[in-house]
Amino acid sequence: MSHTIAQIAALLGLEYRGDGARVLGKVASWETADEVSLVFLQQEPAGIRQRRAASAACVIAPRDAAPAGANVIFSG
Repeated sequence: MSHTIAQIAALLGLEYRGDGARVLGKVASWETADEVSLVFLQQEPAGIRQRRAASAACVIAPRDAAPAGANVIFSG
């Protein structure tokens, strides 16, 4: 079942940034992420974070670790 970024954020009671209408089709690891994937980001160096975020449709991340320009659901 697919949901939009806005729907997932609302279900989790979290804020998001970016294209809320973007459809997410699966949760994935960084290694298998694609244009419909939701991935989880923990703290890591900004350069790695930015490259990885480019492969996923949306990232769940803490506000201070959110990649610039990415669709993000803020985890805290």
